[in-house]
Amino acid sequence: MIRKLRWKFTLVAVASISIVLIALVLGINIFYSSSTQAGQDSMLRLITANDGILPRKMPRENGKLIKNINFTPEAPFDTRYFSIWTDAGGNVLDVHMEHIAAISGERAEEIIGRIADGKSEYGIIDNYRYLRSADGDRLLYVFLDIARQQMARRNLVRISLLLTAAAIFAAFILAYAFSGTAVASTVKNMEAQKRFITDASHELKTPLTAISAYTNMLKEELPEDRRITGMEAETKRLNNLVVNLVEL
Repeated sequence: MIRKLRWKFTLVAVASISIVLIALVLGINIFYSSSTQAGQDSMLRLITANDGILPRKMPRENGKLIKNINFTPEAPFDTRYFSIWTDAGGNVLDVHMEHIAAISGERAEEIIGRIADGKSEYGIIDNYRYLRSADGDRLLYVFLDIARQQMARRNLVRISLLLTAAAIFAAFILAYAFSGTAVASTVKNMEAQKRFITDASHELKTPLTAISAYTNMLKEELPEDRRITGMEAETKRLNNLVVNLVEL
């Protein structure tokens, strides 16, 4: 019984810790993904607003810098992107590929062919997140290389899963190790209760046995006496109560 109690305590403790850890890790991953995507979208909007080219300096509006969570002094040099202009029929009119080396013109046109029929403003294709915008009778597609962010997100997921699994395993070991102390008072109370029931049943059965014996002797001498019959019935009832007490 003690081992069963320890297992129950361990499982409840580990389940509670696991729920908290999983919720925490899930929240961190969701926040990282949403903030990363927000930064990518803001960069795409900035490039789109500058006619498909990332400005060297942060643009100003009414003399004040336009805040952008992704723009840093190094952003114009380490941001990998390319821009494509097409007509309404999806024919490529112009391509700006000075800030990317991982893709060729033919590959860029092939990507345009795959998304030209789409209606979404934002989207992801391969390792690129893109923004589609209309400029008169032309369409401007800006593609941002997000391979590093995708790799970082996958690494975060893997590390989170490994750390969560390790933490749950450690919690299981510690919970089981301390479960003996945790259930000690419960076990002590159960043992005391068991001793009380055993002692009480013994102390009650001894006089009841004597009363029952004397009642039987009296019944043989006075078989018609209602008082003796009542004593016999009450003695049986008390015996049944003691049996029920022990079973309970």
